[in-house]
Amino acid sequence: MKYNEKTIFFPAISIATHTTIMKKNWLVNGKSPRFYLNGKTSDEQCFHHPYILTSAGHNYKDVDFMKSIGIENLENDVDIIFGDSGGFQIGTGELKCDDETLEKLYTWMEKNSTVAPIIDVPPWSIRNDTSSLSISDMDEALKRTKKNIDYLQNRGFKNDFDWLNVVQGHSYEHRDYWYNHIKDIGVHNGWALGSLRKNMYVVLMAFSVLMDNDEFSNEERCKLIHFFGLSSTRFMPIMIYLKYKLNKAGYKINVSFDSSYATQNGGWGKYLIYPSSTGFMSYHLSNRLIDQFDDTPLPCKCPVCKGYSHKDILNENSLSNDGESLFYNVVQSHNVYMLTEYVEMLHNLIYTGNKDLWATCFKSEQLKTFNVIDKMFESAPGTAHHVVERNIGLLGNPHKSEQEVESIEDMFGV
Repeated sequence: MKYNEKTIFFPAISIATHTTIMKKNWLVNGKSPRFYLNGKTSDEQCFHHPYILTSAGHNYKDVDFMKSIGIENLENDVDIIFGDSGGFQIGTGELKCDDETLEKLYTWMEKNSTVAPIIDVPPWSIRNDTSSLSISDMDEALKRTKKNIDYLQNRGFKNDFDWLNVVQGHSYEHRDYWYNHIKDIGVHNGWALGSLRKNMYVVLMAFSVLMDNDEFSNEERCKLIHFFGLSSTRFMPIMIYLKYKLNKAGYKINVSFDSSYATQNGGWGKYLIYPSSTGFMSYHLSNRLIDQFDDTPLPCKCPVCKGYSHKDILNENSLSNDGESLFYNVVQSHNVYMLTEYVEMLHNLIYTGNKDLWATCFKSEQLKTFNVIDKMFESAPGTAHHVVERNIGLLGNPHKSEQEVESIEDMFGV
């Protein structure tokens, strides 16, 4: 796995309309929307970002999925393709966890990605009420996960493929228990952190498990740390700051996260505008407003939107006979572009290392979270989680309901 000095952002190709756009390769301004392909010129491609995530759980029946979206050579056409394992779908019961399903999922990942997590069985699939999870529940989830790892080991796997182990749990104690029971099982090149629950406290507690166990020093087993399920833009400065601190500490570890924020919002008709260090403003384009749009240009002059008006993308003529939707093509491609630019902007801000500059553009809660991370890296061995625990009031109570947790987005921007 090639080392990257910056946090890697994987846009998720998972929304139905976005997947269709990539398969059909419907052009925008005469250019391909397949932003992830290497070797294309600016005349051929709207923009370039050589990282994507796709899901085995959603696409395992299409064994040639990558070819269907224009990727012929996994190693050269895209820098990294992250294959989500389907563990979530197994956890919800959408997929079985038998040998036949495991074979289909592992085969799909090896044919359609270059890095992927093992197929874990999350503890919440054992007991829905995660607040009452017991060690016996953790043991049951671990037993099933180990079985899935054993299946992978016994079937054999590609030597040039990067498998990630997974850390699960809903408390520091449970995550630490999981980590220490699974860290030496199988061959893996990194870690994926799951069950993060859109909660900053939980995110940093999960990270502290690896820190407290000195996992960062294991150069062969910790080449990548991936954070699952952090679509909201409020987490993105934190992902970049964690990588910045790892760099400063001398660890050559890749950090990555995935997000469907851009395509989900595009699917709902939300057009992202005005990026800042704290997130995006957006406005909602709706078919109900068709008669009100004129030839006023779209507010963005990015490579996707340049030359288009509101009327161009939102009228009865924007849908072709074969189902091509210029509206969804422009809005979703624009949103992905905006998010890639946003991540790059955050890198440029944070990597200055200038706290006075940060104070002019980040919210106070974000600056305080940076300070918590600083203290984690300064803490005595094995004690980073104590730093996180002392700051639960800032980071968000993990025991609140999902609705209450979501309200914390007001602090960090959306």
